[in-house]
Amino acid sequence: MPLDILLIFAAAAFVGGAVMVSHRSGNDLMTFAVGASAGLIDLRIGRFHVFTILVVLWLIPRLLNRRAVAESKMPLVLIGCSAILATSALLGDLVNSSSLVIQLMVLTLSGVILALWVQPREVAVMLRGLLTICTFASVFAMGQVAGIIPVEVWHANVSSIGRPVGIYPEPDWLGLFAAIGVVLAWRSVDQKRWLYPLVMINGAVFVLAFARAAWVAAVVAVVAYYAVGLLIKNKEHSAKRRGRVIPLVLVALIFGGTALAAMPALRADLTTRLSRTVSLDQDDASGRARIQQTEGLLFLASESPWHGRGLSAAGRVGVSGLLYTAEQSQNNVASNWILGNWVDGRFLALPFMAFMIGLAAVTARTIPGQILVIVLVNSFFSNATYFPIAWLAVGLALTQLSASARTTPSGATSRAPDRLLARSRSAATVPAKIPATK
Repeated sequence: MPLDILLIFAAAAFVGGAVMVSHRSGNDLMTFAVGASAGLIDLRIGRFHVFTILVVLWLIPRLLNRRAVAESKMPLVLIGCSAILATSALLGDLVNSSSLVIQLMVLTLSGVILALWVQPREVAVMLRGLLTICTFASVFAMGQVAGIIPVEVWHANVSSIGRPVGIYPEPDWLGLFAAIGVVLAWRSVDQKRWLYPLVMINGAVFVLAFARAAWVAAVVAVVAYYAVGLLIKNKEHSAKRRGRVIPLVLVALIFGGTALAAMPALRADLTTRLSRTVSLDQDDASGRARIQQTEGLLFLASESPWHGRGLSAAGRVGVSGLLYTAEQSQNNVASNWILGNWVDGRFLALPFMAFMIGLAAVTARTIPGQILVIVLVNSFFSNATYFPIAWLAVGLALTQLSASARTTPSGATSRAPDRLLARSRSAATVPAKIPATK
C-alpha cells in the first residue's frame, strides 16, 4: 500500500482516538475536524482544500438552526480588504494564475464564517483538533528520525541525523506546526500527564526540524505576548503559568541535555544553525537563496505601477531570484508575504496587510492571536498565508474582537480570550482540557 495512503489512515486513526479520549459525545466532531484540517497543508478535493469544505459543512446546521451571527463588522472589513487586493489581478500585467484570486477569497470567506458563527466553547474544540494534528505530525517525525518510519529525512549537511518532514512536504512546515503545537499544549492543557508529553514531543520536533523561520516566529510570538501584556497591564493567569514553568524546564533540560551530550554532532549542528539564523555564512545556500529572492522581489516591485503587477505575479520570482517574466512560473506566491503582496497589489495590498498585522497585534495575547503572529512572522520566509492554518487563526482571532460578548449554552458570556478553554469546562459535551484516560 502506498505510503501516502498509509499516512491518511494513520492520521485518521490518531485523530479518531483523540476524539474518543477528549469528547463525551459526538456533537462536536465536525468542529474538531475543522480545527484538525487546518493543521494540514495540501489535502484537497478537486481545487478546494478540505478545510474549506469542512467549514461549509460545519456552517450548514448553524444556518438551519438560525444561530445568531456575531455583530462585529470586522469580518466584513476583512472581506473588503481581500477583495481590494484581488482586484489587482484585473489590472496587473504579470498575473501568473487567476485561480489564486479564488483561493484568496475562499480562504477569506472560511475565516469570516468562523468569525461570525463560532462560539467560545467551539473555539476550544477547534484548537484541540489543531493540537491533535500537530502532535500527530511530531510523533510521525520522531518515527522518521528513529528510523521506524521509512521516509527519507532531508539535509544531512544541515543536521547529522537529518531533518524530518513529518506529514508535510518540507521540514520548514513541520517546524511551523511543531511551534504551534508547543503553544497550544502550553496554553490549553492543564493535566500534567498530558502537558509534559505534548510540550516535549512538539518541542523536540520544533528543534529537530532545524526550521529557522519557525524559531524566529516562536521568539517573536513570545515577545509580542509579553509586550502587549505590559501595555495593557494584564497579568491574569501569569502566576499559575509560572508555577509550572520550573518543572517543565527541568524536564526539558534533563532530556535535552542528555540528548545533546550523547550526540556531539547534533550539538554542533544546532550551534551552526543558530549562528546562521542571525548572520549569513558563505556555506549557507538557503540563506543566500532567500537574499536573492528578496532582491528579485524588490526589483519587480520597483518596476510596478500603483496597482501592482497582479495577484500571483510575485510567484514569478524563482527560488534563486531569477525572474520568469516571459514564461509562466511554477509558483504563484513569494516566500515573503509582505514583499509578495507589495509586488502583487502595491497600494491595493496595503489594507489587507494592515488588517492582518493589526489583528495579530491586538490579539497577540490570545491563543488564536499568538498562532497568527507565528504564521505571519514565519511567512516572511514562506507562503503560509495561503494555508488554512492562517485563516483558522484569523477567524478565531476575530471572535475576540466581537462587539458583543458571545453567549455560551449555559447563558454565561465572556470576552476573555485566555479563558476560552477553561470556560468550556462547564459545558457538558466539551471538557476544557484534554482529560486523563480512565
